[in-house]
Amino acid sequence: MRSVVIAALLAAPAAAQAPAYVAPDYTQDANWLCRPGRADACGGDIAATKVAANGRTTIIANAPADPKAAIDCFYDRWQERPVILDAWFGLEAAAPFADGLARVRRLLAHPRFDPAAPNSVRAVLGGLAANAPVFHAADGSGYAFMADQIRSLDQRNPITASRMAKVFSRWHSYGPSRQQLMRTALERLQAGELSTNSREVVDQCLGDR
Repeated sequence: MRSVVIAALLAAPAAAQAPAYVAPDYTQDANWLCRPGRADACGGDIAATKVAANGRTTIIANAPADPKAAIDCFYDRWQERPVILDAWFGLEAAAPFADGLARVRRLLAHPRFDPAAPNSVRAVLGGLAANAPVFHAADGSGYAFMADQIRSLDQRNPITASRMAKVFSRWHSYGPSRQQLMRTALERLQAGELSTNSREVVDQCLGDR
């Protein structure tokens, strides 16, 4: 019986192989379900119609959700707890909103921000470093701003400043333009008055021994 089954399997036609996957060509308009600027399913009116018990109808326009709602609720709940509120500062600084550095400046001037508290400083400046569109802005404004903050911080808290300076430690791993901008920020720090701790970090970043 076993030999009969094996013979039958060998005689069966080979299963057809599935065709290789070919990624859609998205340069072709027809391959998009929804595309900005095109009249399609995603560009239609998605307002809702509210029907009252008396049959009267009301059109309710689709209002976009407030992207800050959840963060604002967190602040309202924990604003009296500095340790917890540091998480809010970090989230706000890391949020990739269009106002970028202006938002970080407002956080540093916020009445609940304590510039003497290392955790609060790390929350804001660490959030900025994690905010790629702002910190790594093509014009170098994020790097220059961070360098200025580190220099100012070094006057009152050298340990925290030296740790924050390490955000520049991998400057050589970026593209040529950003490498130059980050190096320029480091050289600005190096040229100024720094504590022993911060200077050691900056020199190491630049490769000085």
